[in-house]
Amino acid sequence: MKNTSRCIDIPCRVFILATIFIVLLASFSTALAKDEGGLYIRQWISETQPEAEDFANRVLVLEFWATWCPPCVAQVPHLKKLASKYEDKDVLFLGLSQDNSAEKVTAFVKKNEINYFMALDGGTANRLGIDGIPAAFVIGHNGKVVWAGHPGSDEFEDAIKRAVAAAPASILAGIELGSYRHLRFALSGSKRFSMAYSKLAADSEKSDCPETAQAAAILAKINLRLNEKISAAQAIGETNPTKAIEAYKDIMDKFCCIKLTEQVPARIQELSKKTVAANIK
Repeated sequence: MKNTSRCIDIPCRVFILATIFIVLLASFSTALAKDEGGLYIRQWISETQPEAEDFANRVLVLEFWATWCPPCVAQVPHLKKLASKYEDKDVLFLGLSQDNSAEKVTAFVKKNEINYFMALDGGTANRLGIDGIPAAFVIGHNGKVVWAGHPGSDEFEDAIKRAVAAAPASILAGIELGSYRHLRFALSGSKRFSMAYSKLAADSEKSDCPETAQAAAILAKINLRLNEKISAAQAIGETNPTKAIEAYKDIMDKFCCIKLTEQVPARIQELSKKTVAANIK
């Protein structure tokens, strides 16, 4: 699909059909979360790529840009700063380049030490009708577009803040991940949680690992917060078994298959029996 985007550094010039963009992009983010190809990626540039499930239930900041666009390049430091600032808030930053050359974008990413995901756009901008860049979207954890506009706008970060405030608090909030930054989406709650958790546990016990202390500290904080979630669900169960079951199921969906949560299925079963017995009465 031919790229027709132009470099126009004028706020909102991109959004002639803003309402259509919002509807389409909301469906795109939802589709991608279901691994249905909602966003059209021609080629990943980042050394690590997000899994399809990483787009589900978390805030997405999506920017359309290009290396040949001076106003786009001017926004890169700002985006890097925001990506670092919201690293522990379950926010996924993704740049979709309108470049034709992967080599140019790869070189740019390395030279500028881009700290967020980057890919060559495979036609998403054209599908949305975007005719000017840079253009940014903030999509909430529920898949709805919170804001669309120029990434240099003062409203951009405000929109990210609103989206983060409306989303469930991340278990990693305030935790410095350091060299384990690449595990942040897995550790914040996913099907890959047990894998990432096991990595931390293994490193925390190594005597010759430079990251031993850091791994142990991260693990301790995650354990503390998981225990808090389990205790909260247990307390709710005394008065509202149905709500407690929902809380326990959320724990299992995000943090299953580790010793700390191995008793949760049994508690769900117990509460389910109580709920059934109460309904019979």
